[in-house]
Amino acid sequence: MTMAVGLIIHGDQAEAILQDKKADLVAVGREFIHNPNWAMDAAQKLGVDAAFSAVPPQMGYWLEKRARRGFGGNPSTWQKGIAG
Repeated sequence: MTMAVGLIIHGDQAEAILQDKKADLVAVGREFIHNPNWAMDAAQKLGVDAAFSAVPPQMGYWLEKRARRGFGGNPSTWQKGIAG
């Protein structure tokens, strides 16, 4: 198994690495410090989990409410990625 690390910021960037079989795993470190919800944000951007169904219900409720309300901008994973 091979893992890609370093400067992986966007969900589509991580997905492209896996789909192109450049690595078997992707590690996201510093971006998680910047955005602790990176995995959920990336899933939404990629169209995998628009309703926060992959997280515990008590978290999903508040995250969905925050997303509906608009919390002042999109998270880091919503910036233009490699496809951009």
